[in-house]
Amino acid sequence: MTRAKLVILMLVMASCGVPIERSAQPIDLTDIVLEVAAPSTIAMVPMSPDFEGPETRAVVIYLIRGQGLLGRARSISTNYEIMDLLDLLAAGPAASDFLDDLSTGLISAKSVVDSAEIRDGLAFLALNESFLNDTGTNQILVLGQIVITLLSNLPISGVQFTSSGQPIAVPNASGKPVTEPVRRRDYASLLSN
Repeated sequence: MTRAKLVILMLVMASCGVPIERSAQPIDLTDIVLEVAAPSTIAMVPMSPDFEGPETRAVVIYLIRGQGLLGRARSISTNYEIMDLLDLLAAGPAASDFLDDLSTGLISAKSVVDSAEIRDGLAFLALNESFLNDTGTNQILVLGQIVITLLSNLPISGVQFTSSGQPIAVPNASGKPVTEPVRRRDYASLLSN
């Protein structure tokens, strides 16, 4: 390779780099790409600049679409807790979400969870008896909604479901009972592509 070609090649390669900024640059929040299942699976979650303010922040909740789940951005108080996230799930889809055929499996937070707390990096949710009696695909979708929403928005590593203060088995996405704390991977197959 001649010296001139080498210089041109070096100039072209140098011009294709990412510029270095001296200060932080604002990010346009109109479209945020979130990793939802695996590094090769991403979903666009539309965000509006008014999602975050001095007393609110954006979170992602997971709504039902067919036999899967799809993330949607919502605004919530900055000092939210588990039950606040469950209330957002129970509120269901926004008007714009109906075009995507989204729904929720929660009638209200209390229709599924009697109490909730975070301890030792885990969310502990006491499921109510009526929800425990509802088995099948609907129960799996609701559990997936809850688990993935909580793990996406809280500083926790898993969710332990309980009844009468004792850990209980809940079905994962394939219907297999899981007694230990459930994690995102237990319901990742429900995430819509």
